[in-house]
Amino acid sequence: MSSIKSFSDHAQCGRLEVHLVGGFSDDRQLSQKLTHQLLSEFDKQDDDIHLVTLCVTELNDREENENHFPIIYGIAVNIKTAEIYRASFQDRGPEEQLRAARALAGGPNLSTSPLAEPPHFVEHIRSTLMFLKKFPSPANILFPGNKALLYKKNEDGLWEKISSPGS
Repeated sequence: MSSIKSFSDHAQCGRLEVHLVGGFSDDRQLSQKLTHQLLSEFDKQDDDIHLVTLCVTELNDREENENHFPIIYGIAVNIKTAEIYRASFQDRGPEEQLRAARALAGGPNLSTSPLAEPPHFVEHIRSTLMFLKKFPSPANILFPGNKALLYKKNEDGLWEKISSPGS
């Protein structure tokens, strides 16, 4: 909550509006447990929290050949109109393999529900594992002097690397 509130320090009054979207009726009920934990934490807060959208677990579930899948895998928000809509993201930003390797190296989290993964999932994991094979210690090789990698989008909408801070 402190991270969320840090974005609006100038506003001491008002309410926090929450939109929860994701998870489905997975076999191990991980989505249900996580949803319960989130709602319990929101309930414990002193802040004025309003649940605006709830599309989780059974509300975001479809069944096909006795397997459960999420109806919605991703959302986007139009910040001018506050419209929320289903979205899939072709552009996953720069250094996708590096970011995925960091998440993957944190523990065995390939998938909680392999049958429900989107089509690109297997190729994503494969390319991430190949990246880790090529760069087993990415911090030493890819971040010389412990400097951040900086990118910007060019005129064609493609990511390009810009100079590191201080270089």
